[in-house]
Parts: sequence; structure tokens; C-alpha cells
Amino acid sequence: MAAEASTSAGALPRRRRDALALTLASRRLPGGEADAGERVPGAVAPEVMPFVRAADEVEPLNPRVAFLCRRYAFKKVQRMDPSSTQRGVRQFKTYMSIKLDQVTRWAEMIEDKGRHFKNYKYNIIPLNFPGSSEAIVELPEIRGAIDAINVVDGLPMPHMSSVHRQGDKSIRDLLDWLSLAFGFQKSNVENQRENMVLLLANISTRTAAQEGHPLVDSVNVLWKKIFENYKSWCRYLHISYNIMISHDDTEHKEQQLKLLHIGLYLLIWGEASNVRFMPECLCYIFHHMAKQLHDMVDGNYFQPPPGFEEEGSFLKNVIQPIFKVLQKRGAARKPKTNFVEVRTFLHIFRSFDRMWIFFILAFQAMLIVSWSSSGSLSGITDGTVFRNVLSIFITAAFLNFIKVTLDILFTVQAWGSMEWTKILRYLLKFVVAIAWMIILPVTYSSSIKYPSGAGKILNSWIGNWYNQSVYNVAIVIYMIPNILAALFFLLPPLQNVMERSNSRVFVLLMWWIQPRLYVGRAMHEDILSILKYVFFWAVLLISKLAFSFYVECIGYERELQARLHSGLMMANMAVNQVSLEKDILMAPSFSSNLSVIQWPPFLLASKIPAALHMALNSKEGDEHELIEKLKLDRDRYNAVIECYESLMIILNSLLLDSNDRSVVNEIDRKVTYSMTNKTFLEDFEMTEIGKVSATLANLLQLLKSEPISGDEERKIVNALQDFMEITTRDFMKDGQSVLTPYYNEEVLYSSYELNRKNEDGISILFYLQKIYPERIGVDPDDEAAVKGRMDDIRLWASYRGQTLARTVRGMMYYRRALELQCYEDMINDEADLGGEEAARSKAIADIKFTYVVSCQLYGVHKASKDSREKGLYENILNLMLTYPALRIAYIDEKEVQLPNGKFEKQYYSVLVKGDDEEIYRIRLPGKPTDVGEGKPNNQNHAIVFTRGEALQAIDMNQDNYLEEAFKMRNLLEEFLITHGKSKPTILGVREHIFTGSVSSLAWFMSNQETSFVTIGQRVLANPLKVRFHYGHPDVFDRLFHLTRGGISKASKVINLSEDIFAGFNSTLRRGNVTHHEYIQLGKGRDVGMNQISNFEAKVANGNGEQTLCRDIYRLGHRFDFYRMLSLYFTTVGFYFNSMVAVLTVYIFLYGRLYLVLSGLEKSILQDPNIQNIKPFENALATQSIFQLGMLLVLPMMMEVGLEKGFGRALAEFVIMQLQLAPVFFTFHLGTKTHYYGRTILHGGAKYRGTGRGFVVRHAKYAENYRMYSRSHFVKALELLILLVVYLAYGSSYRSSSLYLYVTVSIWFLVFCWLFAPFVFNPSCFEWHKTVDDWMDWWKWMGNRGGIGLAPEQSWEAWWMSEHDHLKNATIRSLLLEFIISLRFLIYQYGIVYHLHIVHENKSFLVYALSWLVIAVALVSLKVVSMGREKFVTRFQLVFRILKGIVFLILISLLVLLFVGFDLAIADVGASILAFIPTGWFILLIAQLCGPLFRRLIIEPLHTLCCPFGTGAACRGPCCAKFRQRTGAALHKMGPWDSIQEMARMYEYTMGLLIFLPIAVLSWFPFVSEFQTRLLFNQAFSRGLQISRILAGQNGSGTKRD
Repeated sequence: MAAEASTSAGALPRRRRDALALTLASRRLPGGEADAGERVPGAVAPEVMPFVRAADEVEPLNPRVAFLCRRYAFKKVQRMDPSSTQRGVRQFKTYMSIKLDQVTRWAEMIEDKGRHFKNYKYNIIPLNFPGSSEAIVELPEIRGAIDAINVVDGLPMPHMSSVHRQGDKSIRDLLDWLSLAFGFQKSNVENQRENMVLLLANISTRTAAQEGHPLVDSVNVLWKKIFENYKSWCRYLHISYNIMISHDDTEHKEQQLKLLHIGLYLLIWGEASNVRFMPECLCYIFHHMAKQLHDMVDGNYFQPPPGFEEEGSFLKNVIQPIFKVLQKRGAARKPKTNFVEVRTFLHIFRSFDRMWIFFILAFQAMLIVSWSSSGSLSGITDGTVFRNVLSIFITAAFLNFIKVTLDILFTVQAWGSMEWTKILRYLLKFVVAIAWMIILPVTYSSSIKYPSGAGKILNSWIGNWYNQSVYNVAIVIYMIPNILAALFFLLPPLQNVMERSNSRVFVLLMWWIQPRLYVGRAMHEDILSILKYVFFWAVLLISKLAFSFYVECIGYERELQARLHSGLMMANMAVNQVSLEKDILMAPSFSSNLSVIQWPPFLLASKIPAALHMALNSKEGDEHELIEKLKLDRDRYNAVIECYESLMIILNSLLLDSNDRSVVNEIDRKVTYSMTNKTFLEDFEMTEIGKVSATLANLLQLLKSEPISGDEERKIVNALQDFMEITTRDFMKDGQSVLTPYYNEEVLYSSYELNRKNEDGISILFYLQKIYPERIGVDPDDEAAVKGRMDDIRLWASYRGQTLARTVRGMMYYRRALELQCYEDMINDEADLGGEEAARSKAIADIKFTYVVSCQLYGVHKASKDSREKGLYENILNLMLTYPALRIAYIDEKEVQLPNGKFEKQYYSVLVKGDDEEIYRIRLPGKPTDVGEGKPNNQNHAIVFTRGEALQAIDMNQDNYLEEAFKMRNLLEEFLITHGKSKPTILGVREHIFTGSVSSLAWFMSNQETSFVTIGQRVLANPLKVRFHYGHPDVFDRLFHLTRGGISKASKVINLSEDIFAGFNSTLRRGNVTHHEYIQLGKGRDVGMNQISNFEAKVANGNGEQTLCRDIYRLGHRFDFYRMLSLYFTTVGFYFNSMVAVLTVYIFLYGRLYLVLSGLEKSILQDPNIQNIKPFENALATQSIFQLGMLLVLPMMMEVGLEKGFGRALAEFVIMQLQLAPVFFTFHLGTKTHYYGRTILHGGAKYRGTGRGFVVRHAKYAENYRMYSRSHFVKALELLILLVVYLAYGSSYRSSSLYLYVTVSIWFLVFCWLFAPFVFNPSCFEWHKTVDDWMDWWKWMGNRGGIGLAPEQSWEAWWMSEHDHLKNATIRSLLLEFIISLRFLIYQYGIVYHLHIVHENKSFLVYALSWLVIAVALVSLKVVSMGREKFVTRFQLVFRILKGIVFLILISLLVLLFVGFDLAIADVGASILAFIPTGWFILLIAQLCGPLFRRLIIEPLHTLCCPFGTGAACRGPCCAKFRQRTGAALHKMGPWDSIQEMARMYEYTMGLLIFLPIAVLSWFPFVSEFQTRLLFNQAFSRGLQISRILAGQNGSGTKRD
């Protein structure tokens, strides 16, 4: 009671105070005066009254300002009279306090109610903002999708204890329900909610909906596309789907379940990170989670799986364990389940064994026929010759044995994880191959009547079998699998069914033919496509084999006309294909094609307008009434039917293309469907029927005109296009996303970068002003004006470079074009939208277009203090503010403290927009680049933020044009059209290279790239059917690739060229890649020599890794023979053939070297029986012509000829020759060969940043030497020595013409490889640059100390870095490198016997004594090296004395040889030619010894001593100390210092030999002038002042000091 009394006593004053306040507040005085309670006491009135009056006046307009005014007044009164002693102050304070408390409580209540929305940010659709007035939410497609997802009725709801982590959040839709059930992240749910809504909205805009359920068809279409791969996976494993829909379910329940399935898969995919690259793993996860989902729904009881109650538990319990396994396997480089990537060139034979077997057998057969008595093809009719030709099957059996053996050797490491049936298949094939190797030779020998040698022995074993039928029967049995394969090849549908079938009977039948794999099945094309590429290859192979037989085997040249004939045939076919059939426009219609009787037109003249008027005034739902009105007049009804059917006949007659006809048939189908279901007025916009009628009348009026001229034809085509567009444009197209990976390139040029001058005094801004003819409206000499417009100048310059700003601007043209198209459509529709056309068009653009730039280091740049990185962040932020629709995705790294006190690095995939406003933050299971390459992982983490059904992959150096952007709707329609056997999954488009005018190199690359992206990809797509994805602006079917591994592959090293693997993956999964040339995008190429070389090296590295990959192996075996040929010659085969061409030069020269040093060539040429060697000379001369690097120019000529005329092509060809294009392409032949071969042998493939800036700077000699020393200079000098030795030791008996015929192309090759980098290096032949280059190179060579220095700083650091690729080399590759290096000993072995000092002594002792000279030289080097190490720092005089003693000893020995042993001056030169290669051999062997010793001895010991038994993979402290000690012991054991000094001596010699011609040419000023004209001829043709630029002049014309 006391407590209650106390409470009542305390509450009474408060109630009185509140009542007083309310009374005072209720009394209002007239005239707008203040409340009575607000009558300010006189003592404080002068200071407070203005604020009170202001509050009263502003309160109706801005209550918050009124509140602030009153609060200030209250505080002021409180300060003036804190104790309330003056009259009326207390009452005033009481009133003001109560009023302010009320306002505060209201604010708190509103804030509490809106807490959910306070910090809510959205991407495109404000889904979590109830009552949002955004135009996009008002679209019916969006509303329908949102309503469908929000239906959670009938689902079991969780108990309150299950949602403690969500607070008071309710389940608003199906994705919230799934999130609670399986522990998905909140940001992932929000992201996939919007993704799902947009997918449904996009599909529903073009799907014929069912009455009453507008999203039923949309949900069905999306459900089928997403789970097509999952269903196929289940059928492959013979398990039932976990997405089965019961027939008893209502339509509402079925739709809800399908939406749950879609949502579950998208949520799994959204958090899968690197697991997205394994689509079947996602299928496995979904399969089990879908079962749990159905258990909850069917049991009507909500129970999350154990461990999945918390948010983020799915990532923790499912994805992270898989990610950790991937990390471990990637670090250990474990073999794949069915394939092992062994580094060997034998993969070329294993992957394309059918091709090599065919070529080898064809070569054998041609040799047998050409060496027969008749020497002609008719000789095969002779029985003996025919029997000899049949011996090719023995060769085939032997080659098949090699192939089977390689299969076993290359897969044996994976047998531990392989199914036993596959191991059994390998073993049985091996046994069968051995059996055929025995059976075929034995039966063949039995068919020979008079055998000799081995044949006689075999006959003695098997008896006297003289019947050849035994061998013939063996051949027939041996060929049965090939005969069956040929039959199946002619029946591709049957073959597809057999390969795709999961029936155990078919699986057993196909078991022997090919291993059963999920991917790579049923890839055969339709019969028409097969006929096209078979014809292509038949013509090509017949021409090639005829040429080889008649020219190379027999020596006749007349059959060369076969190629010309086949070329003319293909040209005639091309002409016939593009010819127009003009007369079809006059095709009549017949009454037999109509379902009603045709009445005379004058009787029906007014019937159609009346029917149109009725339809125009009809409303939705009045179909029955409209039809009854039409039927009241029978003639009118028949006229409508006759008009419609006649229209269909006319359109089908006019349209020749099957794709166009399919559009008309689709319209007809929709009309028929709508009439049948009485939904015509709902499905079609009747307000447009008048426009359709007017357009159709115009078309018919044009068709009636006779004769039809060319101008009339164009009008008819335009009218037909107008009619088709008006009829179909109301159906909106697929949604599209664009994704651009970005790393660290330029975004927007800063003023500092634009004005910064290089060593020649040239700035980027000055260069651009000279290169581009247009101006920016500012006098370059007026610095104040330039500075005032620097922002505009920065944009002007950035839009002319290869910057991210240019790419973003170009891609945003898509959105601009889409907005314009939507706006024009709505204006033309004359729909009354109340002036909301612009807002509605933007809303539709939001649905249809999304642009995401994946800036991998955006978070790093944001936090960085480096000025450049901070500038990159600010420029990207500026792009987001300029383009509100732009989204930036990046990987954020944060260090978070765990509950146990430890710190853990966590990684997030973040999406931001606008003013760096974070929208989504999805946690990743780990650092993505730990298990893959950078660029594909950069794409993969951001792909979850893309939208729509199409995804365009755009590189950072690409551009777009507004006029091309308008064609995107047409391009996306290609996804709905069948091309060949199926609809496309990748749409390829051509590119326009916009960097071709910068220099001659840029022009070469532009022409080369243009020919590849046009005529090249055109032929690859059709007829060859082997086009893949090449990192160009291809458009992907997003849903297809979303469920099949993404748009790239990301395994480290092997997927260096990640883009093409997306094409491989799409093809292996029965995708279809097409190419379309009516739309193009811009692309920048590398414009400097070193940039281009880096690009070529990167591509060659990538092709080397592709040669080893399982994708190439599977495609090579799963394609038919002809597609396999196309695959080989358009991918890795090009690089392998280039390498073989270079190796042929080496083999040829080493063979000639052996002939000349052994004396065989001399004996042959001086043999009196050999009178005429002219054919031999002609053959060599022919080969020389084709080795000039001109063949790479031919595709460019063809493309220029097709697009600009062959006269223009010939003129450009001549200009390219004058600008030394053959030198350029021959040089890069060496680049391809070097990096491709080294990658296959030793690995070491890595991403090489090419740089995308403007390259007019002069590259230092040291820079060029570092880049090209091993890839070109060493190889060229080796060829040079071969040519010199061949010339020196054969000149006494050989004619100069023969030497010229043999070696002219090789001399050209040597020149290209040695001097092309300097010929195409700006200012290379200016004297002051030459002097600077020499000083820089000499300083670099002399800088000692390789540890801790960059290769650019010290020769020693560079020399050690050049051997990095050997550190991870296998024993096999090291031994092969050792065997190849033995070639350098041929010089010494051959030359020493030709020295004058040996007096023609052929004893082996002479060769042994030559090694004594090598030993003396090495000992001298070792003495000097040891002296430098011990005396150079403290006792320099002693070190100089030591070098003097060594020098005197060597001179003494040389004098002794001259005096005592008759050494000649010529012998000294010959000895140099002999011992230089031997010294290089010693260097190569020394480089191999370290890795070989580590592989053979150190690593086995390491594995034995490691406490964990992991060996080299162990990262423990004990193993680290072991590696450190063994490395130090190895360094002390070997003569490494002497080897290094020897290598330095060789580098000095090579550098001097290469630099000497440059120095000599630099003496002549005209050489520099000529080089400038050569490099920048294109610029000169437009009146540019490149010579002024390269001379180092500034904009005012004053010369640089």
C-alpha cells in the first residue's frame, strides 16, 4: 500500500503537469498569436520571442525546423533563469518540455517503425521497400513476379525459436523461407531475390501466359532451363530427380514448388564461389538439399538440417570444406580423376591420334605407289603394288599400339581414383593392340609368295600359306570398328541417341568405343552441317594429298591446278550463296491454299475496314462478342479469314531465309493459339491494328508495281521490315548483362599523366593532339585555357586511349539505345501514360540491362595511400556517379577477431553503386585466387550480380558505338532461333580494331586481328563448327552457362587462356557457338613491339597449356574425324606446326653441317654420275620462297579483298611488304615457337601484362636484350654459326647459287630474329639514343649481386630469373633438354678434324685433346673467379696481378702452339667456331644440374627425412631449414661462380655482336629518317608530325635541350 501511495503521489504532479500543458496548448488566441502557454515571460521575451514566433510560422511547412527553434528557445530560457525564479518562467518551461517530449516520442516511434528501411539499399528493384513509387515496381511483369515469390501459403512455418537470429523479421517470401531452412546469407538472399524477379519478368514479357495465371509459363520455362543439366546428371547416374512434381498438386502448389526449386538452386549458386566451376558438384549439393526441402514441405513440419540453423551455416558447413579440398589439391597438383596433365609433346599424338595415323598411312601409301615401277597413281591396280599398299594396316596396328600405350602411361597415376571398368578397358585395349601387332604381320607375310628375310622365317613358322585371303580377312576384321564408326557418322541422330542414352545396354555397347563420361556426349551436328564441313575437308585433303603425291613424291607440278580448281569451285559456291532470287516477289497465290471461297474484291472492298474498326473499339474479354459481330455479315467474316491467310502466303513467299519464316510462323501460331483460347484481345494490342493495316497496305501497293526496279526492291524490303517490326516490337527481348573484369589499368588519364613528358620530351596530350585530327576547342599553346578545361581534356584523351572510362561509356550506349527504343515504341503506340514515358522507358531499361565492372582491387585502392591507386579509386567512383546504372563488384579482405581471440582473414564479394553505396556483401569461403587464376576468378565472383538471360563478356580494352547498340535486340533474338542442330549458347560478334592508325605495327596487328575476328571466325562457326570463345565480346546464354560451370575456367596455370575454355566447356556440354557479323564492337590492340611480344608470348603459353589439358583430349576424341581436323588446325595445331617449321630449319642445317663436315656433300657434288642437280635446287628454292613469313599475310588480303575490293587488298599488301611486314611476322614466329615449346617442356606459363598505353617511347637496348635474348637472339646466333660453318667448309667445291638457294630464307630468318626489335623500335638509330643505350646496357651487365635485386637492375638477377622455369621441371623434361643440348658438341667434333694443326689425323685422341683446351679455359675462369671473391675488396692489386699471370700463361700456351705444333691463323678462327657452341653446352648442362640433382637426390631424401612424409609440399620449420642448408651446400659444391662468369662473357659477346650494326647505322642520319617513315607511314599519310614528336619537340616547336 505504501508503494502504491508513493506511486500515486509521484504520478499526480505529472498528470497535473500534462493536463496543464494540454490546457495551455488547447487555448489559441485569435490573429495567429502564440499559444497562451507560449506567452513568453517578459524577463526573457526579447531573447526568446523571435524563435517562438518563427516556430509557429514554419511548423505547417517544416515541423522539424519548428522543433529545433523551440528546443533552442527552451535551452536559452534555461540558461537565462536556471532556477525559474522569475514570474511565468516555470510554466513556460513546463509547456515547452512536454511539447518537445511529445515530438521526440513521435520521432522515436517513426524511427522504430522504419528501422527496417533506415539503412536499406537496393540494386535495381526496391523489393524490400513497401509502397515504393519507383516506375520499375509498377511494371506488370515485375509486380507479377514479386507476387508469385511472396506466396508462402501452405508452407510449414518455423517456430519462434528457429528464427532467433532474425529478430522480429517475418518471412515475407519463398527466399526468406529457404534462408531460414538452410542458413543462407542475408545478402545472398537479397541478391538472388532480385535476380529471380528479373528473370521471371524478362521471360514473362515474351511468353504466352495462361489465362488466370500470367506467370505459369514463365516459371515453367525458367524451371526447365535451370534444371536441364540437373536432370541430365540424374539420368546419367540412374537416380530419380528430387524435383518431381506430384500430379495431385494444384497449379498453385506446383508453381510454388518450382519457385522453391529455382530459389534453392540460385541461393546455392550464389554462395558457391569457386565451386561454381564444378556444376555437377552443385547438382549433388542441390540434389540432397532438394530432398530435405521436399521432406519439410510434404511433412508440413519446418525443421532445418542439423547445423544449418544460423545465418551463414550453409557456407560454413558445405562450401568451405569443398573449398579447402580444392586449395589442398591445387597446392599438391594432384591428378584429375580420369586425366593426368603430363608435360610432354606426345599429347599432340594422343589427343589427335586419328589425324596422325591418317597422315602417316597416306604418306606410306604414296611412297609405295610413287616408288613402284610405273611411278603413277594408276600403278595401284598392279597386284604387287596393291599388296604392298595393304601393308599400311600393319603400320596402323603399330601406331594404335603406341596410342594405347600412351593412354596407360599417362593415366596410370590416376588409376587409384578411376573406376575398375575403365582400367579394364585400358588393359584389354592394350592386349588387343598387341594381338593385332602379331596377327597382321604374320598374315601379311603368309600372302607373299616368295618371301625373304623375316618373311621367310615367319612362313616357316606358320607353314606355306599362299592364300592372300587370310590377310584380307584379318584386315576386314581389324576394320570392323572403323566401318561401324563410319556408318554411325552418316547417321548423327542415331549416334547422338546412343551416346546420350543412359540405358545399360547402350552403355555396354559404347564401353569399348569411348570411356563413359558425363561431358562430351552427343556432340554430333545435324546432317546438313556435317555435309558442309565434310565437303570442305574433302576438297582440302584431296588437294593436299594430290600436291604431296605429284609434286613432293613424284616431282611433277602439273597437278597444282587442282588447288586452283577447288578454289574456283568454292568461290562459285560463295557467289551462288549470296545471289538474290528476284522473281520470287511475283509469286501468285492460289485458292487451293485458302480455307474459304475467294469472292471478287469489289464485293469485299468495305468489309475489312469495318472489321478493323470493330476490333479497334473492342475491349479485353469481348472476344466472343467481336466474333459474333463479324459473323453477322458472312462476307465480312470470310473476308477477314481470306485476308489473313493470304497475308501468311505472301509473307512466306517473300521471305527466303528460314529464320525469317520461323518468325512469321511463330506469329501465326500465337494468333491461332489466341483465337482457340479466346484470348486474342488480351494477347494483342488492338490500338496497333490500324498501324499494322496501313503498313501492310503500303507493302501490297509496292508489290503491285511493275516492273520492279532496284529502287522498288529496296522500298519493298523496307516496308516488309516496317511491317515485321510493328508486329513484333511490342514483345520485349531478353534481359542482358555486361561483365567487364578490371585489375589495375588506367581508368581516366589524370592531368599529371597527360602532361608528363617521357625522355624525348613527349607527353600523352601532345601525342594525341598530333595523332587525332579533331580538336577540343582549346589552343594547345594557351596554358591557361588548357588548364581551365582540363576535365574535358582528360575525358577527350581517355576516350581515345584504352581506358576503363572508354569501355564504360561504350557499354552504357546499350542502356541509352534501349531507353530510346522503349521511348519511341511508347510514343508510337500513342498510349496514354500520363507523361510517364521517360520514367517507364528507364524502368524497362533497368529490367533489360545491367552493367557490372569487376574491379578486383577496388577495396585495396580505396584504402591505399598511394597517389596512383587512390586516383584509380576516385576515377571509378566518378564513373559510378556519371553512370547511375553502373555497378562495381570487388573482393574485400577483412581481418576479423574470432571468439577464441585469434584473427582470421575473411573475404567478401561486394557490390557497390552510386556514391560508393554498398548494396550486397556476400562472404566467400576463402581467397578465390588461392585456387585459380586471377581474371577468371575476378569474373566468377562478380557473375552473381549480373542479371537477365544473356551475358556479354567485355574486355577492358573494348568500346561500343551507339548505332551498334541499337542492334542488340536483334542479336539477342538469335538465341530463339535454331542454328544447325540447336539454339545458340554463345553468340559471337565481330570487332572493329580502333588502334590501327597509331603505327605500322599497330596496323599489322589490326589487320591480323581483323582477319581473325571476321573471315576466320566466320569459317570456324560455319561450316567448320569449331568456333569457341576467344576473349572477345561474345554473348553467353547466361542460364545455360550458369548451370554448366560459368563463362571461363580458373584452374591455375592450365587455364591461363581462360576464355577459350568457356567455348570448350560449352561445346562439350552440347552447346552451340555461332558467329554474327551484322553487329560489331570496338577493340584496342597492342601497338608497341614489346607489348605485342608479351601478348604473343601469353597466347603461346596458353596454347602450350591447352595442349596438355583434358578438354582438348576429349574434343579430339569425341569429335568426328573432320571436326577433329578443324579443331587441331585452328587451336594448338597452329602453334605446333609453327614450332615444327622452325625445328625443320634446325634439322635441315644440322644435316647439312654433318654432310659438309663429314665430306659426304663434297663426294656427292663431285660424283661424275650426278650430272644434273637442277631439280634439287628448284625444290630448295621453292621452300625458301614459302618460308619468307608471307603466308600469314594471305588471310588479311582475303578479308580486305572481300570488304574493300581486291585492288585495295593488293595495294595494302604491297605497302605492308614495304613496311617490312614479313620481318614482323617472321620475328613473332620465333616468339610463338619459343614460349609454346618451353611451356610444354617445363611449364612456367604466367599472365603477362601487355600494357595498353600509347607506345611511342624508345625502348632501351638493355630492355630489348632482356626480353628477346633467350627467345630469339640465342637461337638466331646458333643459326648464324651454322650458316657460317656451312659456308666456310663447303665453299671450295660448292657453287654460290646452290648455297644461295639453300640458305637465303634462313639468312632472312636470322636477320629478323636479331634485328626486328630494333627496326621497329622508335629512335633506335639516333646517335644520342644509341650512346645512352650502350651506357645503360654496360652498367646493367656490370652490376653485380643478384639476390634482392630486380632483373631490370642487374644482369645476375636476370640470369637467375631466366632459369626459374627449370625449378619445377620434371626429370623427363630435364633429360630431354640434356639430349637436345648435345647438338652443340657436333661443331667441336667435326671442326677439330679439319684444323691444320692435326694434319688430317682422324684419331679419337685429337677430339680428346680438344677437350683439354676447354679444361684450361675453365680452370682459368675458376682461378679468376676465386681471386675476385678473395682479393677484389681488400687486395685489388693482388687480384690484378693474378689476372695478369693467367693472361700471360694463356698467351704463352698460344705461342707454343704456333711455334711448336704448326698452329695456323685460320685454326684460331675455326677453334672459336668449334668451342663457342661447346661452351654454351657447358652452360646449359650446368643450369640443368641443379634442378636434376634436386629431383634425383634432394627431394627423395627430403621425403624420407620429413616427419610428416610430405616432402617438398611440407612447409614446416624443419623442412625449411633442410631446404636452406641443401641449397647452400649445392652452391658451394659446384663451380657456380665460374659458370656465372662464363655466362657473363657469353652475354657480353652476344650483346656486342648485336649492338655493333646498330651503332654503325646510327652514324648515318638518313637511317633514322627512314625508320621513322617506316614505322609511322600511316600517320604521315594523314599529315601528322611524327618526326617532330620523335625529335623531342614540344608543342611550341622549340627543340628539346
